[in-house]
Amino acid sequence: MESYNSAATELLQILLPQEAHICQQKLICSIDNLRRFCIAKGLEVTDLSKDDIRDEFSYDILTWVVDGFEPAISSYKRKTKLRFVITEKHKRILCDLISYYGVSDDLKGKILVRVSPEYLVKKVINANFG
Repeated sequence: MESYNSAATELLQILLPQEAHICQQKLICSIDNLRRFCIAKGLEVTDLSKDDIRDEFSYDILTWVVDGFEPAISSYKRKTKLRFVITEKHKRILCDLISYYGVSDDLKGKILVRVSPEYLVKKVINANFG
């Protein structure tokens, strides 16, 4: 785990040089928050059973993204609850594709080349406000 933490810290310092001044523990926390955000937003796009994922983050990642990733994510340190949902249009498109191609690795490849990227990620809602 120690080598992972060191590698993760080094990677974040390369990708986000404005974060280089903060301590290793905060960098690891930032990485973990970003990792969980990315997984919840886009992993397992064909699994319609995971249509409403809720998670709490130490950083307000959604506002940071909207603000264009500036200033550094460390400036957005505040607990934020987010919901990751599959929209009805997203469900309908995926159901049509699954009924046509079946559930297979081939399906995932066909989805990636035939579907607009906006349907491959979940909609993110700030759950702090409802």
